[in-house]
Amino acid sequence: MGPGPVTRPHCFHENKRLVWTHLAASGEMLNGPRQLRFQCRDCGKLLAQAVAHVRARPDTPQVDEQFLREWISYDRQRWSAASVEKAQMRAEVEAELREAHRRYLQSDEWRQIRTRVFLRAGGMCEGCGAAEATQVHHLTYQHQGREFLWELVAVCRTCHERVHEISN
Repeated sequence: MGPGPVTRPHCFHENKRLVWTHLAASGEMLNGPRQLRFQCRDCGKLLAQAVAHVRARPDTPQVDEQFLREWISYDRQRWSAASVEKAQMRAEVEAELREAHRRYLQSDEWRQIRTRVFLRAGGMCEGCGAAEATQVHHLTYQHQGREFLWELVAVCRTCHERVHEISN
């Protein structure tokens, strides 16, 4: 058995040994013959790819499965925590962007651009061509705050709702 629960969050796998295994790095059983792999003595992880069998010695041990499973459990928890943290950060950034966009849509600058889009469209919806344009749709937000007029489309409410159904 290994030295106990995995405690090195950033193991650089310098303390490793060759072991025989029928397990993949995920802890799943491999089909086919056994493999010779390196296992880290500090964290339990199976390293890299299989090694040529000629490197084995008569006393080459079997993989420490319990230690490997501890590593896998630790690694999954670490990735899960990182995923949650990334999702929280992404949500915060998206909220900030939405708030900035909301403020922009209430600015005099946006009102002037919106008026130019309506004038270009002759007041008609550029989606259906039949209704009065009442809203302006961004084709892209790449240049938000300094949009090119061709990135904006005058639309009626029905067409605007329809385009957002397609893109969501």
